[in-house]
Amino acid sequence: MPWAKVAHIPGVRVWWRPILAGLLASVALTACGSGQHDAEAACRHVAKSIGIYRQLHRPSNTPPQVHRILSRSLHQLILAEPLAALAATKSQRWQALATTLSEAGQVSEQHLAGALAQQCATVHVKLLPPVPPGPS
Repeated sequence: MPWAKVAHIPGVRVWWRPILAGLLASVALTACGSGQHDAEAACRHVAKSIGIYRQLHRPSNTPPQVHRILSRSLHQLILAEPLAALAATKSQRWQALATTLSEAGQVSEQHLAGALAQQCATVHVKLLPPVPPGPS
């Protein structure tokens, strides 16, 4: 390796080794972070989803509008799921968030919104209040 021979030239200091070691350590520590950044990103999608879902309670919604609202809301939860799963791989603190988001599409958002709001309350993402219960 030609670049490795530079270290063996007489009189040339090997100053790059500590810098390289520090750089590799910082990359390793970043990869093993707390998952906070990923959880915040997931919770931003959750906040958007709840905001969209709240539009469902307008009395003037037509059936096609209701379908669009539900689709857009679910899409935000689907976008949040892999981010929450990634956060959960970095810290067990986010396991409940990842598990709840994995239920999206199988359980009504009306039932998930309260849990998602509680789980996202620990990150600094402004969430709307949970969706009020609708007709069953």
